[in-house]
Amino acid sequence: MTFKDLIEEHYNYQQDKVKVTTLKNYRTMRPFLEPLDNLKLVGFNIRHYEMWRQTINAKEISTRYKNGLYKYLKTLLNFGTKWYDINFF
Repeated sequence: MTFKDLIEEHYNYQQDKVKVTTLKNYRTMRPFLEPLDNLKLVGFNIRHYEMWRQTINAKEISTRYKNGLYKYLKTLLNFGTKWYDINFF
């Protein structure tokens, strides 16, 4: 399973559980996760996270939005752990 697959699974799972605005926020954050799209979840490690974090930090977006992206990634990783028994780090 790749990150792209996990993101879609999480989005589909959340459709009847969260507000429409939350789903919209997930979609607007989606392009920021594209560097991780083709990465296999079982191979994800701290180096991948750091490279992604540096990419995000280089962008001209607010610190608050960056923190929201980090939170969203954490949510995705927790979802992967809970539903697919994927151990990260």
